[in-house]
Amino acid sequence: AVVSTQSTGAHGMQVQMKQESELKMILQRTFHDSIKAEESMWSLHKGECIQVSLEKVREGYWWTSLFKDDGHEISLASIDTTRQIGEFPAEEQACVQKLMFDQRQKQLGLPTSEEMQQEEILKRAWNAEGSPFAGTDFDMSKVNINR
Repeated sequence: AVVSTQSTGAHGMQVQMKQESELKMILQRTFHDSIKAEESMWSLHKGECIQVSLEKVREGYWWTSLFKDDGHEISLASIDTTRQIGEFPAEEQACVQKLMFDQRQKQLGLPTSEEMQQEEILKRAWNAEGSPFAGTDFDMSKVNINR
């Protein structure tokens, strides 16, 4: 099976799967609000899931759902903001801290945690055996990353 995702601009996405010669629509939805399509990306984790990273146009604006009219809206009034971060389970604390770190990095014009991970992977590949760049200083300007 071949999976294909496509942005329908800043307002939605569709996911299709090709099995043999037939193309089957798995998802075709409209986002709750606009996204920056050129800053968003997806990756396929074979046999598991499709991971989608979206960049919202209106930063700091909380969406009540990912898609319009999906029946799974979150009531923002129901979120308990009186709890301290230390009261949450360790996994949730880590998630909140990562989100806060990435938001701060974006505001400062610095790389997010994901972008730093990508750069580390690129640095390792830069000097890997068989790389045409092996033995030279890593230069991010020579790398073209399409997002």
